[in-house]
Amino acid sequence: MSEKKHIRTLALAQIKHPDGRDFVNELTDHANNRKFYRLSGGGVEFGELAADALKREFMEEYGIEIIVGERLEVRENIFNFVGLGHEIVLIFAAEFADKSLYAKELFQNIEDEAHKNDFGMWADLSSMTKNGNIFFKE
Repeated sequence: MSEKKHIRTLALAQIKHPDGRDFVNELTDHANNRKFYRLSGGGVEFGELAADALKREFMEEYGIEIIVGERLEVRENIFNFVGLGHEIVLIFAAEFADKSLYAKELFQNIEDEAHKNDFGMWADLSSMTKNGNIFFKE
């Protein structure tokens, strides 16, 4: 029996540092050991508003409270990462509730053991190559 394919709905935050950098997740494609970056956030659960999902994801992943602003855009992304993926992405303006966090450079993901090597960080996305919602350092 084949696995049923589905489209995943994500809510991501565009959090700007005062110097213009964006808050991103640094992840690794283990198929080619290449690092990539994407705005931080995660999956929207059935019956959950996207803005609420975004707040929940930041609390689960980093223990950080965020303030979610307006929805900036909606993107569709089809990609190959541990198999073929298809997602609809809602991107919101957001900011850290605790303004002292803007002075921090690296944020350890605290969600669970599987994410112990995942980090949040500030990055200049304008200097990277963009492929849908994913950014690569060249």
